[in-house]
Amino acid sequence: MFVNDFLPLHQLLDWVDWLSPELEEKYKIRSILIPRWKNFLSRHVDRFDRYPEMVTHGSTHICNVLSLAENMFYPDFISRKKHPSYFSGEELFLLIAGIFLHDIGMADISYGSVWNIQDIRRNHSVLSGKILKYRFKDIRSKRFKELNTENLLPTFQDENEVDTLAQICIHHQ
Repeated sequence: MFVNDFLPLHQLLDWVDWLSPELEEKYKIRSILIPRWKNFLSRHVDRFDRYPEMVTHGSTHICNVLSLAENMFYPDFISRKKHPSYFSGEELFLLIAGIFLHDIGMADISYGSVWNIQDIRRNHSVLSGKILKYRFKDIRSKRFKELNTENLLPTFQDENEVDTLAQICIHHQ
């Protein structure tokens, strides 16, 4: 599997389409969000693989977590084709978004953080949540503009969605 293919994502997005067909149009998941998330990972997060103190938090990790999610939920989707699964389409979409964005706080290290590498590693979940919240609430922040975070959630309209996604990121550790 090539990292850029994000193969498990195709099945997960098909399930989102099956559960809530209107979400693709609402969020532009395939045409806008996923390409921007992949770009952010490759430009800002994948670079941490060069630090021996860091566990991989970039594209390879995302592919692995997507694969785990697909394998975990596959039996449920197959057994409940006539009865919707315990996920709504919106919840599954937020899970996918959380998988992509939960480690974006690792990007903080290359932007002159006052924290050392171990602090970034230890606190990256909180930083991930802050990046998402500040992107939505205060995109004027110079630090987050340098990370080009204004493009991470371009179609999100609802502050509650962003808060939910930020909470997924903050509590993923």
